[in-house]
Amino acid sequence: MAYTQTAVDVFAPTDASGVARRVDNDEVQIWGTEIEAAISEIVHTVINGIVVGNSVVYSLKSGLLANTTRPDGSLGIVFADPVPDNNGVFVESGAGIWTKTNLALPSTFAADLATAIAGIDDLESSKLNATLSAVSTLFGTALGKASPADTDKIALFDSDASGALKLPTWADFKAALKTHFDTFYPSGSDVETAISDAIASLVTSSQVSDAIEDAFGSISEAASAAAAQATVLIGQAYERPGDAKLLYSSTLTGAAATRPPLSIGTIVNDTELGSVLQISSADVTGASVDIAPRIDFAINPDRSYLVLCVLKRTTDALDPLGNGVETRWQSLNYNKNHVGNGVLGTPLNPTIAAGTIRVSYLIGQAGAPGDLDYVIPPSAVYGLPLLRIFGSDHVTVVATIDIRDVTDQINGGADITQITDDLAAEIAAREALDAGLAAEVEARESLEEVVTIGFEQTTLAIDNIEDALDERALGATIDSQPANIPLIVSNDRVVAWLDGGNFAAKGLSEFLQMSIVDRMTTTSNSDIAIPLITADGQVILWLTPEGDLASKGLSRPLAKSAVDLVTTEVKAATYVPLITANGKVILWLTPNGSLSGPGLSANEPRPSRLASDGRTLHRAKAKTALIKTNPGGSDRLRIALMGDSWSDLRTIPNALRDLMTGTIGLAGHGWQDVEGITQIGGVTFAKNGWTFVDATTNVPIWPNGVGIDGKLITATSTTATISIGNLVATEVRIYSFAHGGTWRYQVDGGAWTTVNEASDGALRVTTISGLVNNAHALAIDTTGNTGTVSIGGFYSTGSGAGAEILKAGNASIDGSQMLTYLGQIGPQLADLAPDVLICILGTNDSHRPLSPPDVFIEAIAALAAAARSAVSDIGLIMIAPSLSSPIGLITPIEEYSDALDTWCAANDVEFLSLTRQMGTWAETQPLGMWNDLAHHSAVGARAITDIINENFFKLR
Repeated sequence: MAYTQTAVDVFAPTDASGVARRVDNDEVQIWGTEIEAAISEIVHTVINGIVVGNSVVYSLKSGLLANTTRPDGSLGIVFADPVPDNNGVFVESGAGIWTKTNLALPSTFAADLATAIAGIDDLESSKLNATLSAVSTLFGTALGKASPADTDKIALFDSDASGALKLPTWADFKAALKTHFDTFYPSGSDVETAISDAIASLVTSSQVSDAIEDAFGSISEAASAAAAQATVLIGQAYERPGDAKLLYSSTLTGAAATRPPLSIGTIVNDTELGSVLQISSADVTGASVDIAPRIDFAINPDRSYLVLCVLKRTTDALDPLGNGVETRWQSLNYNKNHVGNGVLGTPLNPTIAAGTIRVSYLIGQAGAPGDLDYVIPPSAVYGLPLLRIFGSDHVTVVATIDIRDVTDQINGGADITQITDDLAAEIAAREALDAGLAAEVEARESLEEVVTIGFEQTTLAIDNIEDALDERALGATIDSQPANIPLIVSNDRVVAWLDGGNFAAKGLSEFLQMSIVDRMTTTSNSDIAIPLITADGQVILWLTPEGDLASKGLSRPLAKSAVDLVTTEVKAATYVPLITANGKVILWLTPNGSLSGPGLSANEPRPSRLASDGRTLHRAKAKTALIKTNPGGSDRLRIALMGDSWSDLRTIPNALRDLMTGTIGLAGHGWQDVEGITQIGGVTFAKNGWTFVDATTNVPIWPNGVGIDGKLITATSTTATISIGNLVATEVRIYSFAHGGTWRYQVDGGAWTTVNEASDGALRVTTISGLVNNAHALAIDTTGNTGTVSIGGFYSTGSGAGAEILKAGNASIDGSQMLTYLGQIGPQLADLAPDVLICILGTNDSHRPLSPPDVFIEAIAALAAAARSAVSDIGLIMIAPSLSSPIGLITPIEEYSDALDTWCAANDVEFLSLTRQMGTWAETQPLGMWNDLAHHSAVGARAITDIINENFFKLR
């Protein structure tokens, strides 16, 4: 054990300074008490495990069980274990195993042993106390001596004489000490001589001088370098990172001097902007990177400030809408800690075609003069502007990030126009953009002129065919016609013609010539007839020259009746196939009765429907009627909202939710995705430790399953967590996929329920029911997991009648990416059982080369097939989006709208074209319809929801 003081200290004749002292009785008592405790501990230790005859004694059973070396048949006694049943007599039954016997210890055993121990303690203590008393008396009465005489004696034990007591004099002590220390410390003269000899052998006086100069030279160089660091920025433009990179940082909080300078970006020279900071893929290690000036810009409540940023993109991103740039403002408090960080204006989507982008925003705290674009929080004392650049598949250059106090100009009578006159470059850039748009319009007009000429030439070709047919009498065939009849003319040159009755064109093979003619020249009763249906190479249904339907065995009254029925029943947008080849229609009748085919449809007007009539939505109409008839019931109208960011971001889903709330009410929160950043209805979502997989990253296959929105989270660890809050529900379903994982869920902090997945990859729906229709907190973790936990999404429903919005869009997705997972969502859709599915898709497709109209339609068809296989009578509404900004456009959105119109008409699917009825971005953006280049504002979302309701739901 540790002692407070040792005997040497307690009984020392002098203190540490050599001053004589008396023995302190308190110190002696403390020391003595500690000695007594030590002796007692030793005694107990000795007894614990002591062997008496054939027995061994322990105070605890654990001590006895640890003794495995006793002979077989030995006895063990345990007498003071805190567990009463552990006390008693044990016998060693072999192999170190102790077995308790029925023998009981005397009731006085522990007391008798304690008495014996106490007796030992008392004996030893009495002896110790007597010794201590004698020592204390002896030393306590002794006096100190400040100056010992050489003849004074000091007691010691002689180790060389077996500890015999010896009494050397003080003179003996001093002589011994001098002899000892002389071996360590030379005399003064010896030291002087040694120093002189060392210096003489090492350096001369000039060398010493040179060394001193070198030392001061190094100090001077360091000082000069420090001065250079301080002056390197003199004369540079602090608002231009290309001219003063050291004055910029990616750190936004703390004092400016403590924020590390930028370590990313390259300074390059731009012919238009001069020195600029270039940000490329190597500079963006996460989702985005911040570029901000290292300034502590003070904010005053009554002052207004103008933020100016200039940038451009020199290499386009694959997704310019998703990998844009935000102008932001970072607010700091009095000690330069974070207060808030907000976006100024709308996100920018720079492209090479857009050129240099210059933006400016007027900011200030509430009450500052001018029409503020952004209100700084009242707790902000400092702040700084910044650019946040998203994505890494592009190259963006930053020329300017500046902030200026413009209060005096505003108060002095100058308006914002006067202030922004300094931004002449911005105006020039806008003029250049306008010029580019004008050039685009001119090009479109030229293209339309070319198309018109093509229409006319094709019409002439059809007329030539009709004339050629009219010139032949009954019984004539095309094979008997004169050669070289021009069909199609372009630039005054015949590019297609009839050659001896064969269709001919430059490079056209003889086989293809004969195939085309064979398909066009079926004859019946010596008249030219139009084949409609073929089987085994034989025409089994055709149109006669008189326009009647004909077939072997078909009577004329029945044929005429069939034609009349088709004429009255076929929808306006129906195309009638005439000739097929290799499973494809190569000649058809258009809705306006024109003959059309490859190269012959120039005079066919584009589809022009604004919307279909909603006649296939009988399931949704029935649900709506049930809810209105019995508002106190439990009927639900489930609306699945799928597609791109127009269905994923909150704006349009919230507008649709508001419509339902104000008419038939809401019955639950519906679908909750696993990305967890765009929840609606106040639901909160947080996750940690999961791997997020998204179809927008071009995932080719989904081995671990996928949610209905093309999103998935997986975890192989035991520490992944999910927290969903404010979830008003009576039932929650969790959609997971069985890959051998283990996970748990907990509602409102209650007991955990463990889910052990199989390994067959199948969809598993875990239902939590019986909840009160209040806000709940759902927790999930992967405690105990040894496999892969894979979750695709959540569904929640409440009580009562009303609508549910299954918000299942995926921001930035296009048709080509949707095709990767649509084949796997059927089982989830079957469980969710939506009554109507609304898909808004096309904005991203029109800006990407990998999703042209035909791929887009393939995705629409796959989605419809998956929905109908899950819910056979589901209503489908396919929506072509309105015209977003043309920046970065590859294929006009009108082509997607036209293709969608045609497909929907042919497949009995409801259709809505926002493209044809909401105006252009340039027309509607000044009206407040857009948040940015591609996403509608709340105003635009309300307009879209109103159009959907007027055409399909008709809720009032």
